[in-house]
Amino acid sequence: LDREPDLEDVLDMPLPTKQTKADKDSATKKPTSNTAIKLDPKPYHRQASKAFNGAYEGGSDWSYDVAHELEAIINIGHGFLKEKSPVQAAAVFQGVAAGVIDHAEEAQNDEDGEILSIGSDCADGIDKCLNFITEASIRESLLETLLDLRLTDIDMGGVDFDGSAQDHLLTHASPDEKKVLATRLRKEMGSAKGGGYSSDWRRTSMSGLLLELEAASLSDEEYLKICRENGRTNDLIERLLKLERLDEALAETKQMEDHALISAAEVFSHHKKMDALEPILVQREARPRKANDYSQLTGWLRDFYKERKDWAKTFDYTLKLFNAHASLESYEAVETYARKLKRWDQLRPELLAQLAAGKDTRLLIEIYLRDKDFDAAVKLASEMTPTYFDVYGDIRLKVAAAVEVSHPRFALERYRPEIDRIVSQRNRGSYDVACRYLLKVKKLYAGLGEAHVWDAYFVNMRENTRQMRAFQDELRKVKLV
Repeated sequence: LDREPDLEDVLDMPLPTKQTKADKDSATKKPTSNTAIKLDPKPYHRQASKAFNGAYEGGSDWSYDVAHELEAIINIGHGFLKEKSPVQAAAVFQGVAAGVIDHAEEAQNDEDGEILSIGSDCADGIDKCLNFITEASIRESLLETLLDLRLTDIDMGGVDFDGSAQDHLLTHASPDEKKVLATRLRKEMGSAKGGGYSSDWRRTSMSGLLLELEAASLSDEEYLKICRENGRTNDLIERLLKLERLDEALAETKQMEDHALISAAEVFSHHKKMDALEPILVQREARPRKANDYSQLTGWLRDFYKERKDWAKTFDYTLKLFNAHASLESYEAVETYARKLKRWDQLRPELLAQLAAGKDTRLLIEIYLRDKDFDAAVKLASEMTPTYFDVYGDIRLKVAAAVEVSHPRFALERYRPEIDRIVSQRNRGSYDVACRYLLKVKKLYAGLGEAHVWDAYFVNMRENTRQMRAFQDELRKVKLV
């Protein structure tokens, strides 16, 4: 022990015993809670904490190493469960949970989630133990640990550190135990007061658990008060609608942000009160906005009316989305609903003129290609500057690929400079692409009856690239030489 002081804690940890034949014969018997056995998580807590010591600075695999050690301790708990010793098993899960909670900051920096899952494993282990433990003090201690796990996850911003801890808590806690837990939770909520998103989110999350714990004892007005004080607007609206206090529920939506209003709409829909909320949604969506800006409500209302098969209103909001952010997808959506209203033939020229005025050349070309209006696509692509290129690539190459049959010379005009550009990059990947374009160029010249032009072009290219051995190899691979 002098040489290896860490062994003291290992020797201090109770371990499952090797199963005897008698143990195996009793394997089907129900576990019992032996009240003579005390809940002692301290040895496992110390070992869990030591798993973290120095590991955080130990390199890229630190989280795996810590999780591996913690899992080994947790397996001791599972061993006790197999031996029908739920109190001793609970001590293991509780001790590891305490150790991980102590090092929540390190766990939060675990990008792979190896350590975060340990908290969930502890919660699940305690859940199994509570099925068999009746001793009040032990149950209270384990329920407190489940609450600790839940609160730690809330403090971490909701990263699923606790797994199903809240569900286990609500499943196992008796009415009296819930009162005790609710009292502690109210104190925690009091300490969470303050400004900022983090504090608001923490209070909102904790108040949700409080409502669950006190669901059987809260009056309607007490329930509503908690919701109002802690920003639980959807729960507030839910209760108001159940109480048939529609005007109050509608009043609560007035100050909501758009995204929150959309969430509240689901509550109104569930209670079949959307007819009352609909005018508020429409009015909110119609507020003046900056150019190219649109509310989340625009898309929500489009889908809402689409579900109702109200094609005129579906079209209106679809067109709004297109005007705010034009794309081929939004253009096609406008077409879909305009055709249902027999308005497409009139609307299409207006949309194209609008895009032309806005110099949205790429989208215009994509529309022309989709509609197989190759003359218009080639005309527009030909008017582009020779150096035109954007983050999506040169749209003129897309046009060239589409019009090889109808406009072969335009395709040649685009492929030849592209080949030069690619070859100049001087790598095998580029050479492979260049060869594929060369095969296209050869075929196009053959189709035009100008094989002699190809021959002259290709001889000149080979001469200019004679020193590029890798490129010459690629030419041989595709049988161009």
